[in-house]
Amino acid sequence: MRYSLFLIILIIACAQNASVEVGINDGAILNGTYGDISVHFTRIEIFQNGSYTDLWNGSNNVNFKINSENFCSITMNYVPVPPGSYRKLRVTIDSLSYVEEGKKTVLLDSSYQFIASAFTDLIIEENGEYRFVINANTTTWFDPDSIKIKNGHQPFENASLKLFYQ
Repeated sequence: MRYSLFLIILIIACAQNASVEVGINDGAILNGTYGDISVHFTRIEIFQNGSYTDLWNGSNNVNFKINSENFCSITMNYVPVPPGSYRKLRVTIDSLSYVEEGKKTVLLDSSYQFIASAFTDLIIEENGEYRFVINANTTTWFDPDSIKIKNGHQPFENASLKLFYQ
């Protein structure tokens, strides 16, 4: 009996998760001179072993500056994730707007999914705390002069994923 209890405790102790916080920025060096993008996030899924599994479900409105490297949290806290190698997140939003000087222009008002992909494996080790950052890459799909999504483009087109270091 003692051996069984010890084995159960050992298995539980060895099955440690890591923690990640997921955020967004626009990864450029112009320090947010074009206003903000406002996004209502509802779900983040992580790709591993050939399929997507839920990483975070919730409701969070996030404003981030266009062309700024500031980390803006989507998950608001660290969430558990199994150790492993990751390359993709699938993100679900239900609204997207442009905000400048208090004026909000709706760009999208329906459920929409996009994929943020890493250029290389993001290695997550047991008991580690990490920050994943999605680079929105607005220069590809958003035109701040016309305040519209560029013709022939989709929101978050070419969004990238990387580890965020402070």
